[in-house]
Amino acid sequence: MDVNGTKFHLLLNRTDWGNCKAGQDGETLGEIWTRESAGETVTGQQFDWDEAKGEITLKRRLFKFTASPKDDKPDLNNRRGAARDRYGNWYWIDETGLKIRVLSIGSNNVSLFYPVAESGCEAETKNGFQPFETIKQTPVSLRGLTVTIDHYLVVGTIQPAGLLIFDLFAAGEP
Repeated sequence: MDVNGTKFHLLLNRTDWGNCKAGQDGETLGEIWTRESAGETVTGQQFDWDEAKGEITLKRRLFKFTASPKDDKPDLNNRRGAARDRYGNWYWIDETGLKIRVLSIGSNNVSLFYPVAESGCEAETKNGFQPFETIKQTPVSLRGLTVTIDHYLVVGTIQPAGLLIFDLFAAGEP
């Protein structure tokens, strides 16, 4: 009893906790732990003693994660990459592995980041001259994406092997 007349019972170590009744038959934790250390399986026992921390814990249980019926198993070919910049915009390589998409934090819209969409405008002619041919970009297989501390978006390419580096402050091609 303390100075306020409150009754306390200090449970400090394994022996103190072992004297508490926890079993269905009025069995103490110490008796249950002794039976368990002998290799006996005790049903309904919900507590363990953590020797390293010197504390009582809830009994450990193995959680088995079950996937949904239509869930695909992880495949290394599906690992592409995603990252967030300092302003909260999310960048990721899409499911084709050929494009980079961005979720802009300001508008909350998903848009194509790379390759830049064609404008659809006719080629400008000056003095009767026009470009001989339009240059088409060949698709590049992309894998691995990160945003650096200097605010660059770095994306790995498979074929041809290399890196695309985008300056996120100064928009434009890599």
